[in-house]
Amino acid sequence: MEEFLKYEQDPNSGFPLPSALKWNCIKGAERLLQEGANPNIANMAGVPPLHYVLSDSSKDCLRPMLVLLQNGANPNLSDTEGLTPLHFIVKKNDDMLAMVFFDINEELNQLVQVDAQDKFGNTPLHLALRYDCMKLAELLLKRGVNPNLSSKEGLTSLHVICNKTDDSDLMIFLKTFFEINNERHELVEVNARDKFGQTPLQIAANNLLPDVVDVLFDQVHIKFFH
Repeated sequence: MEEFLKYEQDPNSGFPLPSALKWNCIKGAERLLQEGANPNIANMAGVPPLHYVLSDSSKDCLRPMLVLLQNGANPNLSDTEGLTPLHFIVKKNDDMLAMVFFDINEELNQLVQVDAQDKFGNTPLHLALRYDCMKLAELLLKRGVNPNLSSKEGLTSLHVICNKTDDSDLMIFLKTFFEINNERHELVEVNARDKFGQTPLQIAANNLLPDVVDVLFDQVHIKFFH
């Protein structure tokens, strides 16, 4: 790395930062950043450094994530698929990593866009629910996500929940889902329709989730009388 910096004036020429991260050369990456490397420049494949770090399942991504964020990486930058770093963290299903991500950005006075949507309209909450990352979904709800945002298929977070086929563990989360939103005074659109015109209640009924149907009926009545 010293030789590179000695003969190459521009630390952004030839993508040295992505290369350092690829080979897990954290000290080299830190040196490049100190010399002016841009932490937001994507590699030839269009992948920004922070996205690359968070998408690599073979390495511990905590330290390189911190190094990049502390040196100016944009926590809300999206890649060619519209995915932000938070989308990638959800895909890893790493609760601790998510908490550290939020904490470090708070320390840096950087607001994380929790409702960022990818090219399919999926938010991090959509992905957390789809991949059964319920602890992460709970964390996102407490961080202020909008439960009513819909994907390009018209699916809200409640639609995604009701698309499950197991009624047991789902009930515990569903109650938590409504409790957190009630505490935040966030009204959940229980009658929202997807692109096929189906409501979450109809999907739950089709998937033979009687307990979920009961909870949704209660929520419909609560909304009606308010």
